[in-house]
Amino acid sequence: GDDGYNAPASVHWLTQNPDNGTFYVIAEIYEKGLLPDEFARKTLEMDYSIRVNFGDDEVGENDLELAGKMDSAAFSDTGTGKESRAAQMNRLGCRWRAVEKGTGSRVMRAQMMHKVLAPNPLMHKDRNGVCFPGIRIFSRCTAAIRTIPKLPISDKNPEDVDTDSEDHAFDSITYGLTEKRAYFVKAKITGI
Repeated sequence: GDDGYNAPASVHWLTQNPDNGTFYVIAEIYEKGLLPDEFARKTLEMDYSIRVNFGDDEVGENDLELAGKMDSAAFSDTGTGKESRAAQMNRLGCRWRAVEKGTGSRVMRAQMMHKVLAPNPLMHKDRNGVCFPGIRIFSRCTAAIRTIPKLPISDKNPEDVDTDSEDHAFDSITYGLTEKRAYFVKAKITGI
């Protein structure tokens, strides 16, 4: 997530196919003027609306609170003596963790986006034999579809995006791409 009030709050839900590494951006919230309680409610509603494949062709309702990364600015002490916006949302049931940002982290995220936008050789090919990219964005994620292709390059650093542009969907998706993933395989154990 990329927090915002006057600028849009942008949250994207990502999942990854462990067989071919393709990421899917399956849902989004992209809205201005959300107070922490409204933002938390909308986030949790989306969490619980996502269907989960439990394996063996069993798909059901999600009953787990999903965890995610949010821009560390949402965790900042603003000097008002109140909880940060992220802390307020977490108190209401969200499970946000601050994104660790270091020198060059934004450039690294831009490179990561280029990598997943490139053809993924493990994906099926289209009619012309071209591999699909390593990220697929569902049509309901309209802000990501509208803003990411138009995102200009920074005048100061050709390896970065222009931070004065509408980069909120880029930020929230690339925060998700930095998430450490763990995979497990269901296996039959014998010989014990």
